[in-house]
Amino acid sequence: MPSCRALQFFVTLLAIWRVGAILSAQQAAPTPSFEVASVKANTSGRILTTVDPQPGRLTITNIRLRVLIQNAYQLQSAQIVGEPDWIEDARFDIVAKLADDSPVPPGGYSLMLQSLLAERFKLMVHIEQRDLPIYVLAAANKDGRLGPKLHRSALDCTAFAARKPASTPSNADRPFCAVRVGPGSLTAGAIPLSQFVRTLQPLVQRVVVDRTGLDGNFDIDLSWAPEQPQRGQPSPNSPVSPPIDPSGPSIFTAVQEELGLKLEAARGPVDVLVVDHVDHPTEN
Repeated sequence: MPSCRALQFFVTLLAIWRVGAILSAQQAAPTPSFEVASVKANTSGRILTTVDPQPGRLTITNIRLRVLIQNAYQLQSAQIVGEPDWIEDARFDIVAKLADDSPVPPGGYSLMLQSLLAERFKLMVHIEQRDLPIYVLAAANKDGRLGPKLHRSALDCTAFAARKPASTPSNADRPFCAVRVGPGSLTAGAIPLSQFVRTLQPLVQRVVVDRTGLDGNFDIDLSWAPEQPQRGQPSPNSPVSPPIDPSGPSIFTAVQEELGLKLEAARGPVDVLVVDHVDHPTEN
C-alpha cells in the first residue's frame, strides 16, 4: 500500500500534469478571439455591472478588471494572485463583436476574453498550485438520507443529446439538463453533483470539492438569503427575478436543510492564476 505522503505526491503530480495539458492544448490551437473590440475606462463611479450578450456581439458595462479576469479563466477571486493593486478598482466598458455574426465557440466567451485580455491589457499569466481555504461538500446525514429538495433523476442527458431531438422537453419550473441561478435561488434539472459544485463555487467564493460519494443525476431546488447585495445585473431582456426573502437561511444552512448535504471548511491544493504582467488597456 502506498504511503499517504506518496499518494499526496501522486495527486499533486496528476494535478500539475492536468494543468500542463490544458496549457499545451491552448498553445497548440489558436485561441478564439473577437473580430473587433472596443475597451474604454468607466469612471462613472457606479457599482452595478451589466452583461448583455446578443447574437454576434457581447457588451459589458462597468466591469472590474479583476472580475473580467475571473470570468475569462473561470476562477474564484482567491485564485488570482500577484496582480497589481490598481486592477481591483479599475472598471471598463467593453463592446466586442464576432466575425460575421459567428456563433459563440464551445466554452462560451471565456477563451475569447482571454485573447482580449492578452491583446489589449498585455496580460501574461501562469498557473501554480497553492494550499488555500476550500469547502468540502459532504453528506449531512449519517444514514445517507437526502434532503427534501434533492431528488435523483432518471433522465440521462448524454444519451438524450446523442439522439439529437428536434426539441427538448419544456418545463417552466425546471431547466432541462442545466442549472438556473438567480439572486438567492438555484434550480437544476438532471445534473450531476460535479456540475452543482461548479455552480456553488462563485456563490460561496471558494473552490468546492465533492466528497458526497453520490453518483448519477439530480433535480435540485435551493433557496437562501444572499449575504451581500448583487454586484451585477442581467441584460434588460432577462426575466425579472422573484423578490428575495431577507429572513431566509444562509446558503450553508439551506444546503444542509434542503439538500441533506453540508459545506465544511477545509484547506487543500488549489490551482491559482499568477499574474506576471498586466497594463492599462491600449487605446481603441
